[in-house]
Amino acid sequence: MKILITGISGLLGSNLAQLAYETGYDITGISRNPSKLKFDFPVNAEMQDLSDSELRDDLLHGIDIVIHCAANTQMGSFNNSKQNLINTNAVKNLIDASIKSKIKRFILVSTANTCTSGDKNKPGTEESKLKISPINLNYINSKLKAEQIALSAFEDHGLEVLIMHPTFILNPMLGAQSSNKLLHLGLKKKVLFYPKGGKNLVDVRDVSQAIVAAIKNGIAGENYILSNKNYSFKEFYKLILKEQNRKAILIPLPRFLLIALGKLSEIGERITRRPFNLNVSTAKLLNSFQYYDHSKASNHLGYQPRDIRETVKTKLSQK
Repeated sequence: MKILITGISGLLGSNLAQLAYETGYDITGISRNPSKLKFDFPVNAEMQDLSDSELRDDLLHGIDIVIHCAANTQMGSFNNSKQNLINTNAVKNLIDASIKSKIKRFILVSTANTCTSGDKNKPGTEESKLKISPINLNYINSKLKAEQIALSAFEDHGLEVLIMHPTFILNPMLGAQSSNKLLHLGLKKKVLFYPKGGKNLVDVRDVSQAIVAAIKNGIAGENYILSNKNYSFKEFYKLILKEQNRKAILIPLPRFLLIALGKLSEIGERITRRPFNLNVSTAKLLNSFQYYDHSKASNHLGYQPRDIRETVKTKLSQK
């Protein structure tokens, strides 16, 4: 069976490609520059810029399964006009091409942030989906639009769509790229400033295993949250320090200070026309508790995420 993976050079896409190949699938990856794709297993590299308004007519020729991992996850800018090109428009184009090519199954990798979060006593589930981001974050809104497009294709055209909702993904095998920055801060800093909110953290290997399992076992039209244990930022950094057997000074960041820094960053972006690493929306997100439950994925996909301490230990062994 042949699988096409978008975002194959990214944090999730590369790990997913490796696991899917080991499971016995033939892998095709999309890249704007296929010559830069470096894997130690066979990958059929296809050239395509997903931000283009049209896809190649033969892009999905011979493909059985499409897994859309590519995404613009940047949340520093309060006005990321390019985000919709990959997160929404590319989904529409891929969905249309999948219907035309009679693709067997389309797996959309979205985000848990499109589901209403909860607290530790009652974490968020797939049953409560947002209609729009309450903090006006375009990353979330662009993903919500993509999900609506995918589910409409399931309802109107019978395309077997599944939507995966990973939480905050960590990859212990990589450096300080993307979401791994959160892990690296804990590994290296002697003074750690932390927001008063919390996240659900998940290992990229567990997310990949769930997506591969969804190829055969997922139910079309369903949403699956791929989460792990819920941690406040303070709890997570204490866990890292304990595994390192070292100490650091932990200093909480007041909510009002983060919001003020977010406003200053937005002013700076307007003046310099360059995005900063913070805005008012992301400051609010850092101060909230993004806690989720993965019971549905466990029941349908056999999803059993590893203890996040194993993720930290794996990273420490790479040093």
